Amino acid sequence: MHVFVNPIMFGSLGNRTYFLFAGLNLLWSPFIYFFYPETADRFLESIEALFATSSPFNWKIEAAYRAHGDVLAERGLSVLAGSARSKWRAFEYL
Repeated sequence: MHVFVNPIMFGSLGNRTYFLFAGLNLLWSPFIYFFYPETADRFLESIEALFATSSPFNWKIEAAYRAHGDVLAERGLSVLAGSARSKWRAFEYL
């Protein structure tokens, strides 16, 4: 889609196309901040707890994660802690 639209936009708007894209990014930034949860440094099994609530707001999702986010411990599985966890992650990508 962008392959067809961008040349036409640059032809009619010129360098103002960049301002259009910057404005659209600024419009979407609050939406991303309030509705998309952070998934970095969380186990795949615990991601389900992020989406257990029916509320779309990030603070409700984080509260649900704090309440039920430790899925591995609830299932009786062990978790690698601290540096052992980071060493295991480095090993996974080799």
